[in-house]
Amino acid sequence: MEREEIFEKVRAIIANVIEEDKDEISLDSSLIDDLGVESVDLVDISAKIEEAFDIEIGEGELWNLTEFFTTDGMMKNERITVRGAEALQESFGDDFQNIEPGTCIVDIFSAIKVSFIVDYLSQKLNQGGAVKQAV
Repeated sequence: MEREEIFEKVRAIIANVIEEDKDEISLDSSLIDDLGVESVDLVDISAKIEEAFDIEIGEGELWNLTEFFTTDGMMKNERITVRGAEALQESFGDDFQNIEPGTCIVDIFSAIKVSFIVDYLSQKLNQGGAVKQAV
């Protein structure tokens, strides 16, 4: 599936969940800062993505960045260390290139853009990973 097709589906899902015009949603839209997505919305978005793309998203696979920092040395006093910032940028790509050491973990979630979801899905779909099995 092409990235643009994935984006259009994701944009429609987000627009439906937050009751926003889909034309107001771009790849660069921050889920929290620009679109006002709340944690309950993330659950709904995930469920609708699974249905629309016929995939299974494992627990914590898409949204739970907090688990990323449970490894020793990634966080100190609820702030990202140099090691944590480097690992985050390496693991999660362009959306997190502006995250610097000392950033509060809460601020990381503001960096999550629609492109993060699209890129995640593009990778997952192109690897053929975790497609739902018929019951």
